[in-house]
Amino acid sequence: MNMKTDLVLLAAGKGSRLGGDIPKPWVDVAGKPLLLHSLGRFNAMPWVKRIVLVTERGLVARAKTLVRLRGLRKVVRVVPGGARRQDSVANGVRALGSRRAPVLLIHDSARPFPDAGVAELVAREALRHGAAVTALPASDTIKRGGAGRFSAGTVPRAGLWLAQTPQAVRGDLVPGLLAALAGGDVTDDVQALESSGVRVRLVRGSKTALKVTDPEDLALARLIATGGGETRAGFGFDLHRLVAGRRLVLGGVRIPFRKGLEGHSDADIVCHSLADAVLGAAGLGDMGTKFGVRKRETRGMSSIKFLTAAAGAARPAGWRVVSADATLLIQEPRIGPHREKMRKKLAHALGTTPDRVSVKATTAKRTGPVGRGEAMACFALVTLSRGTDA
Repeated sequence: MNMKTDLVLLAAGKGSRLGGDIPKPWVDVAGKPLLLHSLGRFNAMPWVKRIVLVTERGLVARAKTLVRLRGLRKVVRVVPGGARRQDSVANGVRALGSRRAPVLLIHDSARPFPDAGVAELVAREALRHGAAVTALPASDTIKRGGAGRFSAGTVPRAGLWLAQTPQAVRGDLVPGLLAALAGGDVTDDVQALESSGVRVRLVRGSKTALKVTDPEDLALARLIATGGGETRAGFGFDLHRLVAGRRLVLGGVRIPFRKGLEGHSDADIVCHSLADAVLGAAGLGDMGTKFGVRKRETRGMSSIKFLTAAAGAARPAGWRVVSADATLLIQEPRIGPHREKMRKKLAHALGTTPDRVSVKATTAKRTGPVGRGEAMACFALVTLSRGTDA
């Protein structure tokens, strides 16, 4: 689709029906916050131009950190929500400024699995008709509840649709949407426009666009996020000799020491072993065959670039890093003071978060070339996964 869209992603709900102390957008689903599932999918849609994330006021800083660590570059603003859902929508829309894309999409992060085809269709229909909403025709018999939770009658389901998100509004109607949202309570974004006479196109949605509301929904979301997936592990190892006159670089961090590791690049054994582990798990060979690391242009190169390239090479096939564990075999120096910086750099290169990266060290008990201070080695284990949530 050549047309570009803006997106307001709502993640400011508390989710009281879920129970627990964690706000619903931040509940763990398959190893990451619920909000990150829909956010990641929209970020990958090439026709989505800008994203504003709306979250609870006290969690704005946390959300900004998450966006930065995940490399979600389409997220241009993270703003606090309002007292009502429609106030949160208005805050997100205003954060986009006056330079609007042809279509505005609004999505609820409680629906973690938006379909790219449906989202594109609802955007096209909004451009054509002014506004559009994804929805499903009611397929169950609908009862009207009465006093004491007894049925007060059956509602004819013909012509009834169950609204979902994303919902879409053409750019020229956004000022009218903002004005309408300032009025009475609405439970649906485009409902605010309907009251002002705008015709809203119904676009058939998807039954996989589950909305997480209660614990049963959460269990189903976790099942969908992990079901049908595949997990692989890759092992990497590297050893380099220590020589005078070289910088010591480990895990992308320069470490003060009297010697450095000998090699064509900066000889960062942590990055080399992790890169080989990633490539091995993804079935892509090793660093030498994949990147030709002895090329003239790679002489002296920072090995963090090799690790970034290895993780990037695995992504087109759907592979994502679940965990990365590196163990250095090193007599000296101590890496403890540099560990956290290393984890952050490695996580950024791998496209994951520092909590999924481990860096440890052990000595060789003064035995062998490592124990004599002649060399350093590193073992690495990386786990990749792909599936419905890849």
